[in-house]
Amino acid sequence: MVADRLTQIRHYLYLNGMTGVHELAEQVDASLATIRRDLQRLEEQGIVIRTHGGASLAESVDREVAFETRENQALDHKRAIADEAFSCLK
Repeated sequence: MVADRLTQIRHYLYLNGMTGVHELAEQVDASLATIRRDLQRLEEQGIVIRTHGGASLAESVDREVAFETRENQALDHKRAIADEAFSCLK
């Protein structure tokens, strides 16, 4: 559950940039205290930069989150390509 919430926070920050604690709490359906603890944990890991009342992603993390976001897009098309490539191996 915590890992899912941290991932949701990372993705939300990636898509929306600097975001306040209240908005994050609403988006991931968690209390303000929980979001503050999560942001502290993410800051300790170098993933976010906390500001007064909010946070943004650290610059080095943008690329990683972008890959994770793209990785799960257009899965049907990716599977179709993989199936076609596999059929050529038979």
